[in-house]
Amino acid sequence: MCNTMVKTIIDDVLNQMILDKEVFTANDVTLAVRKLTINDVPYEDVKNIIINKFVTGQMLDYNRDYKFEGMDFVAVYRPEVSSNTTEETPTEEITVEDTPAVETTTIDSGVVVKLTKDGRVNIPKELLKQVTEVDGSYDIYINDTHKCVSPNKNGCIRFGLRSFGIKGDKVSLVVNTNSIRISEVS
Repeated sequence: MCNTMVKTIIDDVLNQMILDKEVFTANDVTLAVRKLTINDVPYEDVKNIIINKFVTGQMLDYNRDYKFEGMDFVAVYRPEVSSNTTEETPTEEITVEDTPAVETTTIDSGVVVKLTKDGRVNIPKELLKQVTEVDGSYDIYINDTHKCVSPNKNGCIRFGLRSFGIKGDKVSLVVNTNSIRISEVS
């Protein structure tokens, strides 16, 4: 466990990286802190401080995703891309399959989405933005059955629910930072 002085150095380095809008991992912060102190700085302490800062909302302009490094998943912290960027980005014409507009209603237990006539759910992109994507897919639970779903080339998620026992025409989508829970609404 690091002492108070080392924790202050960790906070200072982390805050500067956030101000500079750097992309970083806990290892990057650990190495930067170790250059500034003669004290032992355990990687796990730095990682826990970063995780705490992230989950308590102290890194508001940052997203977290994961990458494989060696045999482990490593959290990568990235600044959110501002919609005010003035860079010219090439436009790509994308053909989107013909899908009807998604009818949604917000209720206490989540967002209610009407299924397509084939029993498919279209998960709105604004909900996907609230979930941490892990290795290119999203964790989705349908009636407590886990499914890893990758978005299509347009960034949308659409899949059938009949094989999961959902017979109705509406489902509730409850989002947390790690997954989306889908359950039938009567």
